[in-house]
Amino acid sequence: MAASPEVYNSFTISSGCLCFGGLEDLWNGASVLPQRGFPEIQPRKKTIPHNIPARNGTWNAYHLVDGDEVVAWFIAHSDVNPEMEVDKLLRVSGSPYEKDFGSKVNTVKTAAEGVFVINRYGWRRDGSLVDEEEFPRIVRENGDIGEDGEDESLFGTGIWVMDHAEAKTQLLWYIQQQPPRPKWFKCGAYLHIPKGEYDFGRFGFDDTHTAAHSFLFFTTNTVFPSTRFAGLQKTIRIDETEDQRMARKVRLRGFDSSLLA
Repeated sequence: MAASPEVYNSFTISSGCLCFGGLEDLWNGASVLPQRGFPEIQPRKKTIPHNIPARNGTWNAYHLVDGDEVVAWFIAHSDVNPEMEVDKLLRVSGSPYEKDFGSKVNTVKTAAEGVFVINRYGWRRDGSLVDEEEFPRIVRENGDIGEDGEDESLFGTGIWVMDHAEAKTQLLWYIQQQPPRPKWFKCGAYLHIPKGEYDFGRFGFDDTHTAAHSFLFFTTNTVFPSTRFAGLQKTIRIDETEDQRMARKVRLRGFDSSLLA
């Protein structure tokens, strides 16, 4: 029996909408009405609404590892094939620090593929709050509180993903807990990359492009040719030489690459 990616944990979406980002982003996303349909393509817009339509049901989370170290996360609806979906996301819009990464930004082509792109400067994280009076002072003062009560930005990076209907309730409960605080809930989770720097996100949408069914979270330090799903041995991308890369491209175009020798 072929090996399968190892599911780290799961959570449930029931509101048809997912909030995401840092604690302030999560609060902002839960403070506005749920977005509907595929996000509008605005390449020059530097900030985004931090909620997105998402399929209801069970979402599975997967560690993407380099050696034994978590370097990225992939979450997806339970009926999504994780390997095929990650392959598609990286083909359409992968890491801009690698070859054949597709598009760096949201375009008509990425939208046609059902992929929504968030780059390192696309997250809000500017301290602006939709509902500042209600937002707890402890969060404004301490930022993303880590498991040990420290700011995890000192030890890597991370984002929250949470069902829109439950996000505020869970956030308020979370900040009232004493360390170590839980990072996993029935309706969402905190996805931490220990040595990450600069966040990138890729949402994959369903065939009708009405709701997200997957999300890939990685950083500048994620090297996909040496990264694999936990539970698998093969890497997500192949580390090719220039000659191998050219031969593959020629084959994809229907030519005999041996003629180039």
